[in-house]
Amino acid sequence: MRKCKNKYWLVNDEKFDVAMVKAGIRNKHDLAERTGLDYSILTHIYSRPLTPRSMTKICLVLDIAADDLFKPAAKKIVMDSGHD
Repeated sequence: MRKCKNKYWLVNDEKFDVAMVKAGIRNKHDLAERTGLDYSILTHIYSRPLTPRSMTKICLVLDIAADDLFKPAAKKIVMDSGHD
């Protein structure tokens, strides 16, 4: 059984764009290069949650607090039906 990891959603895309400009990052290709992340992760940043590791790398490069850009995704609750 796999361990479920926490995921984080980008909350404010305007702050994300402003932080990229302030950090001197031209585009997502440049951000991918500086963070060491795959570019495909950044192309879907608005529609898919990130792992804590990816979120941390982005925040360190952008020099911004994680709370300003990301929020934890809702955790799925698995209910036991009681049937064996």
